[in-house]
Amino acid sequence: MTRIAFLLLVTAATAFYLPTHEEKLAAWSKLNAVCDGDFKTGLPDGYELVLVNPIWRHGDRGPTESFAGDVLTEDDWDFGGGGYGELSPIGMQQHYELGEKLWTRYAENDKFLSARYRAKEVYARSTDKNRTLISAMSNFAGMYSRASAIKGTDYPDFAGWPQTFVPVPIHTEPQRTDYIGDATDTYCPRGDDLWELAKQHPEYVAYDSKPRTQQTLQYLRDQTGADEATVNFDNVYLIRGGMLCESIHFADNFSTWYPWYTEDVKQRVGEIDNQNIDFQNGIFGSGMFQGYDLTVEIPTVRGGPILNEVVEKAQGVLDCYVTNKYGVQTRCTEKDHFLSNLKYFVISGHDTSIAAYLTVLEAKPYVLTSGGYSSYSSAVITEFFVDTKNGNERYFRVLFHDDADSCFRIITPFVTGCEMGADFCKMDHLEALAAKYAPPGGIEDLCMQRVTGPAVSTTKPPPPATTSQLTTTNKPDNGPSTTVTVPTIPTTTTSASLFSFLSASTFVLIAKLIF
Repeated sequence: MTRIAFLLLVTAATAFYLPTHEEKLAAWSKLNAVCDGDFKTGLPDGYELVLVNPIWRHGDRGPTESFAGDVLTEDDWDFGGGGYGELSPIGMQQHYELGEKLWTRYAENDKFLSARYRAKEVYARSTDKNRTLISAMSNFAGMYSRASAIKGTDYPDFAGWPQTFVPVPIHTEPQRTDYIGDATDTYCPRGDDLWELAKQHPEYVAYDSKPRTQQTLQYLRDQTGADEATVNFDNVYLIRGGMLCESIHFADNFSTWYPWYTEDVKQRVGEIDNQNIDFQNGIFGSGMFQGYDLTVEIPTVRGGPILNEVVEKAQGVLDCYVTNKYGVQTRCTEKDHFLSNLKYFVISGHDTSIAAYLTVLEAKPYVLTSGGYSSYSSAVITEFFVDTKNGNERYFRVLFHDDADSCFRIITPFVTGCEMGADFCKMDHLEALAAKYAPPGGIEDLCMQRVTGPAVSTTKPPPPATTSQLTTTNKPDNGPSTTVTVPTIPTTTTSASLFSFLSASTFVLIAKLIF
């Protein structure tokens, strides 16, 4: 590189300002009261919406399995067809109401989508789980099962059919190969290897070994009669998730069954689980470990497929839009009927789906500021635009739906490469992130490439000498203790660690500034 080129590179790099972690967190706190219910609000002149991609989590459900100390059995969970992990009527309502919000935003207010269901406009895929499939059905019922539906055309005209109910097809993929919907639940030996490696990372070991962590885990073992293999840093989510479900659906009995699971203990368990979740998503302060950058390797397996699917679909739809409407030559051909008509591409998934997507946007620490996973019926919505007044430049905007009681908040500024304070961001930045996290050779091949190097070991350091300092008395064999003493718990917490690497989109921008 010549001296002049080097000076230009330095100048460009310093001129392109990336907001600090503190600035991003401060900006997020200011968004708490922001609600964007009309997609044309703040839309620059000439911007035309072309594609909307919601990725949502299913609604409220029962626990996916039993947990240590559980007083219930699978037979006690009767809703949604019965058994573990099924969508509850609460979850169905949550998604019905989210569907209403989405219809209002994209169909009623602005006529981007047709008021009635149009098969060519909408494509929905779901993971192969009852709760995600029925969440999608409930969501589309909220969108299209309304007075605008035409009897005898959109739904049958006979007395037995639920009035105005319009069925919408939901496509799915076998769980073992659905790397897009939920890569965490697929067959991927490399992903398993990377997680075993992550559990040896100094940051993981340090957090697991903290007195606060071990004290909390030992307390849970004492109360449930479990051993370390049953209750530990890696699987404490089972207790957390099960307790959440039972506190919602068996509220009258919950405190009687589990008097030891106080709000203080609940907070500590959530704190530990949230940190573990961030480690699972490859969020470390320093990712390099034994020759692998876990901050890239893990997100590539978990979130690379979903981001690349979204970007690929968006590129195709955007190409066809400018070709069909403005005659601009692109990769779109006359045979691309699907992409020429597609406006609404849905992925119905899980908390892991949203976390993986936010992680590869490099926005998760700023959107889910406490770490961990998002709530039932949360959603990330990516909108894609064409600027028809400036050479058909392409832009995107990202919104987040926190939970059933929320509307939509713009989170575009937290995507790496996007300007702080800007609602819209050039498509180049999303494409750069997709390239950065694209699985080399495809996800199926990558998953079969095992992690090599030092032998993977899951041996943990011994817990600290301190005990849980929580005492119980008169604990029956089939229930919780009747007397619980809870100690004063330190108030310090560990915030989610952050990405420490410079993003690919930064280099793309610098290169454009120079050349």
